[in-house]
Amino acid sequence: MVKNIASYLLLALTICILVEVSFPSVETVDLSRYSTDGLVLNYTVSHDANMGEHVKASKDGYETFSPFLGKSFVGFKEALAFSESGGNYRTINSYGYLGKYQFGKETLKLIGVRNIQKFLK
Repeated sequence: MVKNIASYLLLALTICILVEVSFPSVETVDLSRYSTDGLVLNYTVSHDANMGEHVKASKDGYETFSPFLGKSFVGFKEALAFSESGGNYRTINSYGYLGKYQFGKETLKLIGVRNIQKFLK
């Protein structure tokens, strides 16, 4: 009996807490506190003469192009592809995943690709 009462009380308490937390507060943020008025800001970047030593060149001759696509679906796809394979369609990683989006052979079969070599070209 006591166990039943305790479980109902705990359930009611949990529901009350979830209801309280789930509704957003009506507080507004005062953005004037973050103003940069009156500050002297310098946005210039120095041209370092030794910058060429820190830049790495691509060894395979493949030049990547990454346009800014924002938060669109195409932007998401391209960001995913770039993080997976650097945007290179012919990449095969050490686990055997293929192409720009790093699909496995079985995944490619599921979407109808039967010839892996043709897919990589």
